[in-house]
Amino acid sequence: MLGVVLWTDPDKHSAVIWCDDHGDLAFYGLPSGVSGPVIPLRQGDMLEFDVVVERGLRFARQPSLVSQAVYPNLADQLIAASPCRAASQPRAASAARVIAFPAASRAAQSTKSPGSTH
Repeated sequence: MLGVVLWTDPDKHSAVIWCDDHGDLAFYGLPSGVSGPVIPLRQGDMLEFDVVVERGLRFARQPSLVSQAVYPNLADQLIAASPCRAASQPRAASAARVIAFPAASRAAQSTKSPGSTH
């Protein structure tokens, strides 16, 4: 499968990869006990890899670099295109508006009997 690296942790040699089948993301972590040269993965790199599903998650195995930094802004572009983006963004504090009820209106409401209407 082909994919593009969205995020990396260079210290742990791990990455999150967007797959060309547009399915779930694939995770890559350097297998324990591996020695020898390690491919330094960077955001935007295009990889070819095998996909293995374990514990309900997709993992990239045996990645090979196809091309460096082909899509360096892909993660930002996906976030910008997401329909959930607006809902997940916190509102600015200045956008909040508190409206006070007039004191006379509150007084009139408190004098009504429990079963009365308007």
